[in-house]
Amino acid sequence: MNPTGNGAPSAESMVFGPGVAERLKFYVYLLIDPRTNLVFYVGKGRGNRAHAHALEALGEPGADEANLKLGTIRAIHATGQQVRLEILRHGMTEDEALQVESAAIDLLLRHGRFAAHEGLASLSNLQRGHGAELGIASVEDLAARYAAKPVVIEDALILIRPSTLWGQAKSDEERYEATRKWWKVSVASRAGVTHAAAVVDGIIRMVWKIDRWEVNAAEGGRAGFSGSRDPQMEERYVWGDVSRLLPLGAQNPIRYVAPSRTAPSGVAVDEGDVAGR
Repeated sequence: MNPTGNGAPSAESMVFGPGVAERLKFYVYLLIDPRTNLVFYVGKGRGNRAHAHALEALGEPGADEANLKLGTIRAIHATGQQVRLEILRHGMTEDEALQVESAAIDLLLRHGRFAAHEGLASLSNLQRGHGAELGIASVEDLAARYAAKPVVIEDALILIRPSTLWGQAKSDEERYEATRKWWKVSVASRAGVTHAAAVVDGIIRMVWKIDRWEVNAAEGGRAGFSGSRDPQMEERYVWGDVSRLLPLGAQNPIRYVAPSRTAPSGVAVDEGDVAGR
């Protein structure tokens, strides 16, 4: 940048050269105070967005007089210095840039160094950024937020601990196949359930609406269900703890549970063993 008489850069100097902005695509930028070498603003943009704040600060203060970001830039210009501009990450889509911007803001707000001298601004972002609910948190906070909690079953479900193929699965289709077959389930028992749920480590992971059952004579008459994912049921039950109904060490990998059943721990109707376990 070429400074003007008052130390501020010229407006003409605050643009990327030909071809630069196009190559950058979406990017995340940092505004750095040369007096402290500290970041005082994080932003995302494309084109010449990174220069826009300094350009705005060249104007006369008005309604923006109390704006910490613009005030910091003007204070820097008043010393004959210029804001340092760094690009944290570029070549991104807009969604990717939003995520990087939010993570950078979180990091600086929690662990950044701040100017100790009166009048020198620290981070001036007014918001934490996109997806703040997924932002920085202690492991204790995350454990409290996401730890599975016991769930009350209000629908006719068959809880199934999948075969060992679940752990090798690389897709939801493979997890479905590991859960749906082949089980020793009686005609009477399976007639009373509408949905099947995969239970791994005592936690419901996926739920399917059962369309039909098929019996495989080659597998000793064991049965498998065919069905489709049920988003509403998954919203209700996925990540729910049902270890009291299907204990981790239980030999029987099947439990039938429904509101009409009186046994609080579910009902083990038959062996429920899977072929080849």
